[in-house]
Amino acid sequence: MIDSPIIPAPIPLFEMQKQSKIGIASFVIGIVSMLIFCLAIVLAFGYGITIGSTNPSIQSLQSSPTILALGVLLFLSPILGLVGVVLGFVAVFQKNHKRLLAVLGLVFNFLIILAFCVLLVFGLVGQTGNFGL
Repeated sequence: MIDSPIIPAPIPLFEMQKQSKIGIASFVIGIVSMLIFCLAIVLAFGYGITIGSTNPSIQSLQSSPTILALGVLLFLSPILGLVGVVLGFVAVFQKNHKRLLAVLGLVFNFLIILAFCVLLVFGLVGQTGNFGL
């Protein structure tokens, strides 16, 4: 018999980590909720200005089905943001996965929630007419 040397398999210096699928979902939800939020704001202001310039009656603006649909879209974005935050936190604490997209998803979703809260506060303050100045 011929003695052949046994060559051990090479040991990788580091194991390639993949992005967490939950982190990717958080990132995608953050991007989608940002797009929905921005689109709803731009379309609502544009449509509101168009209606306001042609018909100054405030009653027609409040009962417009388009404005109501855009309002629903506006309120949908922070709900998606909350889902994205939960998924982002789950993905950040997973072991053996990259965390870049999970952290970006957390940041985007927190920004959407913060922007919605700021818009809500401005709306409430504007409704009362007291800006504190």
